[in-house]
Amino acid sequence: MAADDALGVVSYLRRFSLSWLRADRGAFDDARELATRLREDGRNRHNPLEEGRGRWVLGDVLRRMGDLEASERELEPAVAMAVPLEHPGMLGSLAALRSPRPSRGCTRCL
Repeated sequence: MAADDALGVVSYLRRFSLSWLRADRGAFDDARELATRLREDGRNRHNPLEEGRGRWVLGDVLRRMGDLEASERELEPAVAMAVPLEHPGMLGSLAALRSPRPSRGCTRCL
């Protein structure tokens, strides 16, 4: 936690990466908590890049949890807050959200 404040402009990386990792492992509650803290810290610091990254990872976690409406509410503003280099990843998350679910239960697609 101390690293979240001490690392300056890269302080978001720990929570961002850890949230993705936990979501990949199915620990959705932990992933959602980290992503929510990242989003809120960015908002409180008036840092739209950090807030947008928190929204991006939170949106993807919510999608994996099956809360598609909440996921879209996070992902759409995230794109507007992002630097162009992040757009492909965010648009990929939106595409995964909006694409039809696979009929054979592919767990990799969740």
